[in-house]
Amino acid sequence: MEYPKIDMEKLPKVMDLIEKAASLMEEQEIEGNKKLEDIEKELQRLTGKADLQVIEFDHYWAATSLETVAKEALFEKPKKRILLPEEVKEMVVHILEQEEAVMDWQLDFLGVCTALPVTDYIFYPDDMGLSREASLEEIAEKMILDMQK
Repeated sequence: MEYPKIDMEKLPKVMDLIEKAASLMEEQEIEGNKKLEDIEKELQRLTGKADLQVIEFDHYWAATSLETVAKEALFEKPKKRILLPEEVKEMVVHILEQEEAVMDWQLDFLGVCTALPVTDYIFYPDDMGLSREASLEEIAEKMILDMQK
């Protein structure tokens, strides 16, 4: 099963940089801000994500914790591959047991690999032709069927 891995030694530094960036964005202009540009470059270096933009962390606390957003920044981007039905089922059935950052990565991973709106299946099954009370097993089975279409 695919699970994201991060360098936990980098986590405190990434958290510190994100917090500094968020504070700067609250206090100062974002455009042309040299301090923010420097933070962005350092975050890109630490995460290995050349396309990471510091604006992604503006008001992060409205949706998640600092640790979660830092872990998500450190996770590698999901890579597309063919998933076996058993893999889809295993991941979907256990997805809600994961910590938030891992769950978000797995939702992205499943979306990349299946080309399905995975979040809709899991959180809005009634929009996907299932009962609102559908079990995760039922959701996984529906996703597997829809993948084969």
